[in-house]
Amino acid sequence: MGQNIPISLRFGRNVRLTHHVRNRMAKRGVSEAMLFDLIETGEIRHASATDIWIFKHYGDRSDNLVCAAVLLAQAVIVKTVLVDWRLGGGQTMKMNYDPGDDILVIEFNKDSIVRDISLNWNVNIGMTEQGIGEIVILDAKKAGLLPVEIGDELRAA
Repeated sequence: MGQNIPISLRFGRNVRLTHHVRNRMAKRGVSEAMLFDLIETGEIRHASATDIWIFKHYGDRSDNLVCAAVLLAQAVIVKTVLVDWRLGGGQTMKMNYDPGDDILVIEFNKDSIVRDISLNWNVNIGMTEQGIGEIVILDAKKAGLLPVEIGDELRAA
């Protein structure tokens, strides 16, 4: 898509790809042609008025569904691409940071953890029967893995 920014006939807007999506496409074997076909012909599910998932089954792939997370603004901005995609069914993700222990817990559901995987000292993944249940990040701030800073003015709001 480089210099020639395509226009989506479906949405009547230019299509723009983030750097993140270009990296994810390469890792997942999703070509620009497939992504453009997905945008033009895939099924749509709304997360909000401007945030949508566009997904489609491709018969020659074993990791179906292929999905693009898209922001509809002045352009169609493709934020990321996903494979073997499933919509989570409206579950709420919860994040909790304990500054005293410098531990960040990202909880995806309340299901029982049946196995833990340590990617390294800092990143530990709790698996449920269905998939990832939680991610625990040790020494989150110290390791630079806690990018969110909440100032006193936001805390007071």
